[in-house]
Amino acid sequence: MININRISGDMHYWLIRTEGGIYYEEFRSKDFVAIGWNEFSDIEYLKKTPDELVINDIRRYRPNERRPRHAYNQIMRFVNQVQIGDIVIIPSRYSQYMSFGIVESDVYVENATNIEMDKCGFLKRRKVRWIKSIRRNRLDPSLYKLLFSHHTISNADDYADQIDRTLYSLFEKDGKIHVVLQVTTRSPI
Repeated sequence: MININRISGDMHYWLIRTEGGIYYEEFRSKDFVAIGWNEFSDIEYLKKTPDELVINDIRRYRPNERRPRHAYNQIMRFVNQVQIGDIVIIPSRYSQYMSFGIVESDVYVENATNIEMDKCGFLKRRKVRWIKSIRRNRLDPSLYKLLFSHHTISNADDYADQIDRTLYSLFEKDGKIHVVLQVTTRSPI
């Protein structure tokens, strides 16, 4: 029997930075992704408080934050927009490797005791099941543009087709079967 991966048309794709690759291995080995701004880790507060009040709190608690609205948007994207079943992509140092995973949990706040044992001190996290890692030189070249985004978290939905092809050689999405043939020869096929 042939295994056909089924991809939901409602799924979203996210690039999540790893602090220049510093947390790449830890994210992979401990099956999570995380973002900073630890002062803003009360998830209920973030979900219920009007945005301007949170932005004012960012200004107060982080007076050196040059773009408090941008920080707020990054936090809220991680808290509210990333969903279970979405694909996340993380880059290693110098983006030499990219790892792709499926989000398996809602946002949670890691216990401070566990944080002491981690290299990554970010409290806001999501569990991830990693499905593939690939060297940058093996990526679909059209994904390189995505790597130019240096935001903590970036929506990558515009690259869904390229990401799907990178992850699966046979899949069904939106009622269509897709087959990817990895041709690596310059000779006629």
